[in-house]
Amino acid sequence: MKIKKMLIFIIMAIVFAGCESGFEDMMDDVETVENSVSYNDNGATGGSIPVDNTIYKTGDTVTVLLNSGSLKKIPTAGTGEAFKFGGWNTKADGSGISYIAGSGTFVFDTAIILYAKWVKFELRDRGPANGWIFHDKGSYSGGWRYLEAAPEDISGTYAWKTSATDTPGTSTAIGTGYANTYTYMTGPEHPAAEVVRNAAYGGYTGWFLPSKDELNEMCWVLNSMKWNYPANLSENNPAYGDNRVGDFAGNYWSSYRTHFAEPQAYYQSFGNGYQTVATQHGLYFNVRAVRAF
Repeated sequence: MKIKKMLIFIIMAIVFAGCESGFEDMMDDVETVENSVSYNDNGATGGSIPVDNTIYKTGDTVTVLLNSGSLKKIPTAGTGEAFKFGGWNTKADGSGISYIAGSGTFVFDTAIILYAKWVKFELRDRGPANGWIFHDKGSYSGGWRYLEAAPEDISGTYAWKTSATDTPGTSTAIGTGYANTYTYMTGPEHPAAEVVRNAAYGGYTGWFLPSKDELNEMCWVLNSMKWNYPANLSENNPAYGDNRVGDFAGNYWSSYRTHFAEPQAYYQSFGNGYQTVATQHGLYFNVRAVRAF
């Protein structure tokens, strides 16, 4: 009888030990879930979320992680507005508490999900193609909001046209460079436009030669320079002073042709900001491609 009782006791001890171990494992799992900080890509079109494997306790200080997976929200061109990563937020719509990626901190209380915060691009930001943003029209419409200059000049210099014939239809305004390039400056007889149409940067195509006003905006925002006509002198952009980006040098063609008797097209000197006309054939200037997104 004593042996039987002893065996029963041993069996119960083994069962209890197993249950206790299982219970501890279960509690560890619960603790891992309840004491976690996780990240959500919040509609990103590329990249990956960081993973925090730390098990936090109430009162611990949490430093939010960097955007190490290069999350981005860049829809296919023309299908929706693009945004840049702007840190983490406690709510998907960005209305909660925001934290700077890599340095923002908070005191841990309970399990939390941090959502990627999407914000608008700023002038002089790097765009999706790693170019330079020089225009923001304020809202997304017509398939675009921003204009991005290519990260560098297209190699070589080019004539605006190979002959003195007219190219009707080109316009000056911001937002017309694409139509100038693809609708009016068609064919290889427009070398400056042709080389831009064949350009690709950062995996993106659809580049165009900027209109007269787009080129002037590019010079003003990125090269911090324009020509002050009343004073007849070069003027620096007060927002940037002498700080220039984009490595511009020399003269650049626009996609606007004047419609006077003499065949001339507008160009701009990025040395002093001066914008004027030049013979469309026989003169060779730099070309900087632009895209809208």
